[in-house]
Amino acid sequence: MGGESKRSLHVAMFPWLAHGHITPFLELSKFLSLRGHAVSFLTTPGNVARLAGAHPELPPSLRLVSLPLPSVPNLPTSAESTSDLDIDSVPYLKKAYDQLEPALARFLSDGRVDWVIHDFASHWLPRAAVRLGVRSVFFSTINATSLAFLGPPSELLGGRCHKPEDLTCVPAWIPYESTACLRLYEVLKHQRCMDDEVSDFSRFGHTIDGCDFVIVRSCHEFESEPLSLLPEIYQKPVLPIGLVTPAIRDEVGADDEKWKALESWLSAKREKSVLYIALGTEVILSSELTNELAAGIEKSGLPFVWVVRNSLVPAGFEDRVSDRGFVWAGWAPQTRILAHEAIGGFLTHCGWNSTIEALSHGLPLGVMARFLHQKRVGFEVPRDEVDGSFTGNVVAESIRQVMVEPEGEPIRANAWAMKEVFGDMELQNKYMEEFAGILETSAAKDQKMANRVDWVIHDFASHWLPGAAAHFGVGSVFFSTFNTTTLMLLGLPSELIGSRFQKPEDLTSVPTWIPYETTVCLRLHGVLRHQRCMDDEVSDFCRFGHVIDGCDFVIVRSCREFELKPLSLLPELYQKPAIPIGLLTPAIREEV
Repeated sequence: MGGESKRSLHVAMFPWLAHGHITPFLELSKFLSLRGHAVSFLTTPGNVARLAGAHPELPPSLRLVSLPLPSVPNLPTSAESTSDLDIDSVPYLKKAYDQLEPALARFLSDGRVDWVIHDFASHWLPRAAVRLGVRSVFFSTINATSLAFLGPPSELLGGRCHKPEDLTCVPAWIPYESTACLRLYEVLKHQRCMDDEVSDFSRFGHTIDGCDFVIVRSCHEFESEPLSLLPEIYQKPVLPIGLVTPAIRDEVGADDEKWKALESWLSAKREKSVLYIALGTEVILSSELTNELAAGIEKSGLPFVWVVRNSLVPAGFEDRVSDRGFVWAGWAPQTRILAHEAIGGFLTHCGWNSTIEALSHGLPLGVMARFLHQKRVGFEVPRDEVDGSFTGNVVAESIRQVMVEPEGEPIRANAWAMKEVFGDMELQNKYMEEFAGILETSAAKDQKMANRVDWVIHDFASHWLPGAAAHFGVGSVFFSTFNTTTLMLLGLPSELIGSRFQKPEDLTSVPTWIPYETTVCLRLHGVLRHQRCMDDEVSDFCRFGHVIDGCDFVIVRSCREFELKPLSLLPELYQKPAIPIGLLTPAIREEV
């Protein structure tokens, strides 16, 4: 920023309740606070306690703020992160997380916040931020390749992801060569941790559509093509902020003696000879797959460190491999382990945190997912397409390819070359400095003015206006000059933005979301006539959808005495206030 004086900002951080999300949010928080800004890191009391214990060195300007997690049925009272739960209970955590909206809104309202940086799960937050005049940034902790695969908000909110098979092929909007898609078993697994009321696709869609801009934990040196595509499909700025590589911290705690024992054990091994195995805090293998993984590790004949969430390894396994293996139960200091010169490869679930940590040390990967296979920095462990099972034989073969076999040499060379990008802290910090500069410059330009607009009331056609209003902290109201019955026929924003109206006949029958008796629908000739006056790039359906989805609330030229049923249903359909303002009957004027 040169010699210019800059105003200290107040930035609120609100991550999803998962270790793989909290960690990069905290690293970015530390960077912004060390740059002179006040940062409020908002999470639940249990996570605040964990972070305070694990990070006693936090800067004074970084404040950990507790938001008590509301109680919901079927969620254990002690559960405050995904690592506290099995996969089938995660939807209840999302329901509780959504109920933090009032507490977060109070904080944003009272805390004089300039920016709120948030995660995908808080789909309601951009709209709340707009209402309170706070600008919002979606921080994607998943990489740009994954975001490009998920696609534009219209696809996420519309009908693309109706069935699991929709996610098992490369989508049409990706113009470059890519293998980015999911296995069927991965889709089915993801579905198990989704809230049945608000899917993760909807969360991503509303979050991307409503925020001021998007930041991605990535860099052009690794993901040039998807990073170039994202601004085009999102129709808003997308900024890489670097890999946010966590520093290797000299932690001392309850496991310090265990670490000293492991460090001594590793120091007795040859350089790059030991395989590190950790499937992350989110992955819990069945006993059958744990046995197969153990069989593969044993069959490989390689020295290893295996981190398990509990001590349930097969009986006799540790005795049989005691001369070449170290089993660590519970949380492990992964960054310290990966930095040891004896580690030569990493068998991972392919989480972005673990991938970044491995490649920052130039370590090749044995991966349990497809997304990084195209980068040629690891071997994918073959798994059954439907249930995700694998055998000990394929595990042994894959990790030997990663570590020692001649056919793995190009993989090892590519991974080592990636160290020049992933391990270059000066390069990665430049990305974060650019982002911080944008926050500072935008805040300086956004000084409150005496003549600033408080509200903009707009029509259906200006589909871009709610986003622009949000950008400037102005509240927006969609004024429907159509009656409520017509709005009910059009339906949900997701239907309008998505794929419901692909053919004229779709509008010639009463839609399923209308629960009361009605004959409201169009004649075919009426539909064809309307189509003639539509823009071929942005249909009127999309205009209505984006306007309704993006505004703060809706006002309708109607009254309850005439349209009671549709007016009662509309707020439920839109998930926001819809207020009748009367019929606005024009006065009889004496015109001259």
